[in-house]
Amino acid sequence: MKAAIIFTILAVIAAPVAVLGEYEEVKDVNGNPVIAEKPYYIIFSNEWVSYYGQDDSTPCPQFAVVSIDPLKAPRQPVLIYLESPPSLSSGQDHVLEHTEVRFKFQKMDDSCPGQTGIWKPTTWPSILLNGTMESQEGTFKLSRANMGYWIELSYDEDKVVMNEYELDEFGIEIELLGANWGYGPQFRFEPVKM
Repeated sequence: MKAAIIFTILAVIAAPVAVLGEYEEVKDVNGNPVIAEKPYYIIFSNEWVSYYGQDDSTPCPQFAVVSIDPLKAPRQPVLIYLESPPSLSSGQDHVLEHTEVRFKFQKMDDSCPGQTGIWKPTTWPSILLNGTMESQEGTFKLSRANMGYWIELSYDEDKVVMNEYELDEFGIEIELLGANWGYGPQFRFEPVKM
């Protein structure tokens, strides 16, 4: 069964990036090529992914940089990665497959105390990649979507689940499970002015 998971990201870049694409360059929202090791804002489902302090009131927009394996941030990153969730709403208590595709994020400023808090979206108005998951159970590719790009993963599972977990000193985990019917959030890149 095949699952398409869609992500949305906004990005900024400054040097040509060796993206995983074979047919098209990954472009930011301004139409410029996405560059490896340069920061981009990340947006899921047309919403900013922001870092919040434990009081859940002060947003700190996140950005990430793109690299081949894994996607990584230039300094101390807050890590978001995809892997199998602990349980499924269908009643299953385990999953068979997961992806090791990784996005590393970094706080934009120090207005949020410490590295502890929660992630939540803040409203805001998507990269072409082809590659193989580190997991031997399937493959993924990034393709153009209506408003941006989406990641399509091949899975044998029948649910798509996204769970958000509280940040600790190591970062936050966002887990996704593939499905033959589900689509995850779109993402796109928007340049970050440093």
